[in-house]
Amino acid sequence: MIFLIATQNKHKKTEFSRILAPLGIEIKTAGELGLQYPDVEETGTTFEENALIKARAGCMLAGVPTLADDSGLCVDALDGAPGLYSARWSGDGETNGDDEANNDKLLRLLADVPDEQRTAHYVAASGTATAASATTRCSSSPLPAPSPTNRPQRVSSPRPSAKSRRRSRTASPTAAAACKTCMTS
Repeated sequence: MIFLIATQNKHKKTEFSRILAPLGIEIKTAGELGLQYPDVEETGTTFEENALIKARAGCMLAGVPTLADDSGLCVDALDGAPGLYSARWSGDGETNGDDEANNDKLLRLLADVPDEQRTAHYVAASGTATAASATTRCSSSPLPAPSPTNRPQRVSSPRPSAKSRRRSRTASPTAAAACKTCMTS
């Protein structure tokens, strides 16, 4: 099974390939699929939301399951900064800075912070999006034609059981179209 990885980082592709290969999952980049991954605006307020935004964009692009991640450094003395903005912290806010510039900025901001208060944590979140759809069919008898003695009455179809709803779920034959309603996990 092929999964798109929503990154241009070759190291991430190598690492995810190593982890997922024993499960029969082959990791591909957009370029390897003959596609150009779009510039995705990370508008989430959490690492998890940003990972899912990127995964959904990849799923819609390629029509295959997509894996994405988002991560960052949260420094306690800086109220959690750089956090969601870790990669682009030393950049212009829209584009990524480089690692050295990010580290220089961090050390500059921590210059007056005592060593015992220089605590931080690293957050990594991943998300997947798959092309899937579900169909549920309800059956009922047609209503009789209205007449003066036969007034229309409200009739409700029985709700299908959870078991029948599970049975009726099928993967969409047109994955790219189904991605408009990507399901996430």
